[in-house]
Amino acid sequence: MRASNRAVLWAATAAVVSLVRMPVALAEESTEAAAQRLFLEGRSATERGDRATACAKFAESLKLLRRAGTLMNLAQCEEDAGRLSGALDYWNQSVALLEATDDRMALAKQRRAALEARVPRLAIRLQAGTPAENEVRVDGTPLAAGEIGVSRWMEPGKHEVVFTVEGHPEQRLSVVLAEGESREVLLQVGGVADPQHWRGADGASRAAPSGTGGAGETGGRRTLGFVIGGVGLAGAVAAGVTGGLIMGRDGDIEAACAGGCTPAGRELIEGSNTLLVMNGISWGVAAVGLGVGGWLVLTGGKDSATTTAVQVLPLPGGAALALKGSF
Repeated sequence: MRASNRAVLWAATAAVVSLVRMPVALAEESTEAAAQRLFLEGRSATERGDRATACAKFAESLKLLRRAGTLMNLAQCEEDAGRLSGALDYWNQSVALLEATDDRMALAKQRRAALEARVPRLAIRLQAGTPAENEVRVDGTPLAAGEIGVSRWMEPGKHEVVFTVEGHPEQRLSVVLAEGESREVLLQVGGVADPQHWRGADGASRAAPSGTGGAGETGGRRTLGFVIGGVGLAGAVAAGVTGGLIMGRDGDIEAACAGGCTPAGRELIEGSNTLLVMNGISWGVAAVGLGVGGWLVLTGGKDSATTTAVQVLPLPGGAALALKGSF
């Protein structure tokens, strides 16, 4: 009798356990079914050309269940939207989920390789001796200590780097990345360690992008000032030489034209006229070059957003220097 009671008790317990496990199994099946339904709805939207709806459906499906097919479709969504780094991340996840024998593996690897050549990379490094109490944020996200110096996939376009060190003013830097570009930024307390050049990940020196400002911009203005000043100085020398030649010819012209100009006298006059034109141009170049060059050198140490450019303008009988810019 006792054995019979135990059998009944075990049967009842098994039934209760089965009833408890049933909702869990049903919930798992329901989650998988919902993920599949959302995925199929996304595919239908894709066939209709409704990419916005399709991508939203794929994203909802992925929240319920990670599948390679869903990830591959989301990768295409990201690429269509111009978010190349996001697309590459989805392709990487797809490759990780696919079996080696899956027919889709070759396509996933091919698309991943194509994107790797297009997605830009950015590495942030700190100058040796930078205080430990620092923070680097890229597009508002702080970098962990292990991410400093590491080349990271980034979206093409403009990014903001913010560098803060306790006890020092916050520094902000704009970095514009083109497709396929690899760039390294070296930061130090007080500014970019290499202000006139950025270092590419391959070690090559590249001109600093526009908008970085700082010492590189003002140093460039001073260099431009010295160049323009040198042109002005050359103009002054040329003006002095041509002026001396004109004065020397005056006596010869007076002698040759005392009682009416001889052919030699007329030739001397024509030569002097050419020298007069050259002399006037030389004085103009000297005035503009020395004036503008001196101004750029004197103001080159100021932190301003001045943009200048020098043009050579052709004029009848010669040329002139023109300064263009916003001040």
